[in-house]
Amino acid sequence: MTADGALVFGQVYELRKWSNNKFETIAGLPKKAKGSIKSTGASHYIRFVLGNINKAEFTEASQIVVDKKGEIIFNHSPAIRILKLANNEVTLVAGANDMSCYLQVICGGAEVGYKDGKATAALFSYINAMALDRSDNIYVVDPGNKESRKISTVGMVTTVYK
Repeated sequence: MTADGALVFGQVYELRKWSNNKFETIAGLPKKAKGSIKSTGASHYIRFVLGNINKAEFTEASQIVVDKKGEIIFNHSPAIRILKLANNEVTLVAGANDMSCYLQVICGGAEVGYKDGKATAALFSYINAMALDRSDNIYVVDPGNKESRKISTVGMVTTVYK
């Protein structure tokens, strides 16, 4: 929930909020994606573009948290990335897994891995839960690697439980 009481949630190809009794897309391009999916089921729209909310594209937004500054942090599980929406920009918080497989319809996901260190170079296997502490450090559960990890506010990933 944002500071103004809006509920934020993810859908396929977008982040949405519920406020003042209406839904609003706040990031992602769901209309572009839905227009590109073939009805045969043989093609998928799997673009991944960071940047301004009018151009940013992703296929999934889940495990959403909102920090003290009102920045929306979310997991993009097919790409194994943690992203942030702030100041009308979608940016990378953590994750550097090889995405060449993700960009192919036959495979559909980024390469799994394990690496602590600088957040933008860190590797994850799968993130299925995320939370913030009082200092806005991000904690993620990475069950594929059987561990919990911390992403500090200065951008370092460390394993806190294995």
